[in-house]
Amino acid sequence: MALTVILAVGMQRMLRRKALVRKLVAAETLGSVTVVCTDKTGTLTEGRMHVARVVTATHDVALEGRIPDDVYDVCAALALNNDASMERTGAVGHPTEVALLEGAQKARMDVRALRRKYPRRAEVPFRSSSKYMATLHGDRGSSRLIVKGAPEAVFAFCQDTKGLERKVIEMASSGLRVLAVAVKDNATDVHDRKLTCLGLVGLSDPVRAQAETTIVRLADAGVRVVMITGDHPETVQYVARQVGLSTDPKRMLTGRELERLSDEELRTQVARIDIYARVEPAHKVRIVNALRSTGAVVAMVGDGVNDAAALKAADIGVAVAVATDVTKETSEMVLLDNNLSSIAAAVHEGRIIFDNIRKVVVYLMADSFSEIVLVAGSLFMGIPIPITAAQILWINIVSDGFPLAALTMEPGEAGVMHEMPRRRDEPVMSREMQVLIFLIGIVTDVGLFVLYLFLLSGSDQLTAHLQTIMFTALAMDSLLFAFAVRSFRVSIFRLNPLRNRWLLLGVGAGVLIQIAAVYVPALQTLFGTVALNLFDWVLIGALAVVKLVGIELMKDVLSYQRRRRAQEKTSYAPSH
Repeated sequence: MALTVILAVGMQRMLRRKALVRKLVAAETLGSVTVVCTDKTGTLTEGRMHVARVVTATHDVALEGRIPDDVYDVCAALALNNDASMERTGAVGHPTEVALLEGAQKARMDVRALRRKYPRRAEVPFRSSSKYMATLHGDRGSSRLIVKGAPEAVFAFCQDTKGLERKVIEMASSGLRVLAVAVKDNATDVHDRKLTCLGLVGLSDPVRAQAETTIVRLADAGVRVVMITGDHPETVQYVARQVGLSTDPKRMLTGRELERLSDEELRTQVARIDIYARVEPAHKVRIVNALRSTGAVVAMVGDGVNDAAALKAADIGVAVAVATDVTKETSEMVLLDNNLSSIAAAVHEGRIIFDNIRKVVVYLMADSFSEIVLVAGSLFMGIPIPITAAQILWINIVSDGFPLAALTMEPGEAGVMHEMPRRRDEPVMSREMQVLIFLIGIVTDVGLFVLYLFLLSGSDQLTAHLQTIMFTALAMDSLLFAFAVRSFRVSIFRLNPLRNRWLLLGVGAGVLIQIAAVYVPALQTLFGTVALNLFDWVLIGALAVVKLVGIELMKDVLSYQRRRRAQEKTSYAPSH
């Protein structure tokens, strides 16, 4: 139950940070992600595209002031070869199509009238593999074929590109997404060739203000961001410079280059490649599989139907808010704001979830181990068992229940995003946690046994008074131990006690319940307890505090050994 609560609380926190987790187990997996594969548009950029430049054989203009006739022809072609629709509130559709339609409107074009005059008769829809869209308009007596898409795809249809190839490189190098448009009048078929290139359009999409800081934050956490996009390599490199990714040509791979690599060759290269340009959906699946084959835990971001296979292949499939229903159904998480920072927030919360699972497990195991050792030790020494089965049940279920519930809502520690991701197969009960549980059990039981033997000395009888002291001492140890497991990295004496007010309330409730077990007549009859005096409470409190200090010292020793091992790994790491 505690595990379910931790996952549910973590999912709620992620939702507040604009990350909707659709599958419960994915909430914890996010904490072990080592690579985030993301598209450029809408995640690293704002996704608010607009037409910045229109280039023809004779003009290179922004859509301002008087619009030359050849530029107007380009805008008209892009308004017809377009799946966005005109609504009362504006253009609706894919962001690229909307930007082109808004560009036509900016050129003072009546889009509705134009579409009525030249209705669409046939089309070839855009596909990531072909990278173009073709539409046939008008009637048989006066028809026009329009092809729009990636410049290299459209140029393949053209007789003469009018020297626009150089312009493509120049526009892409300035960060613009470049599309070419070509036409053929009196075409008879949507697949006709020998078109005339009308020109180019450059779409601007500003980089998100927080994209660079998010990538740095993920890098500090040991998470690598890989950009996988269908855009031109020059455009991709411009954006990479803006967000702080490497622009070294050796760290970039195009879809055409990727196709020439075998799966084994790709596997040997994925660790050094940060940017993939002009890729197709099938390429994304290969990249994800190659990364996973190296041991990486991969989160893949996608939006279109064609991305569904890559999302399914990844450890965590992430759909953006504008993704298709098929893509969202395939994903484990949806970004409600399309922002990379939401992935970083989800990774952060995923690490908190695993930490809290570990805290709850250590709390329960150490508590149970202390009780087992106390009972087994008494039997071994041939002395009366100091607590009854009913008292143990009361401690485990009632007294410990409140702090246990509060631990599931423990906020994250400050350094959680400055550590390397844990291995996905790393057990909750690591060797260090097992050692800690054993030591805590021993320290707790040594203190209880010393107290028990001291009180039992001079008498072979276990009195109700002595049993009540042991029952209460064990309960108070368990309650105070909840503070010790708040962090395995930092001493509780350096933690703000108000960061988890639920724990203060939970421990307070546990103390009140234990007091009730000692003083309420009905509970006295049930557990065989008697009222304790002030000296008894001082003795119990002092013992609990001493043991808490001892546990903190053990945590410091284990933390020191952990840091020392990390330094040794760094010292002996091979240099490159």
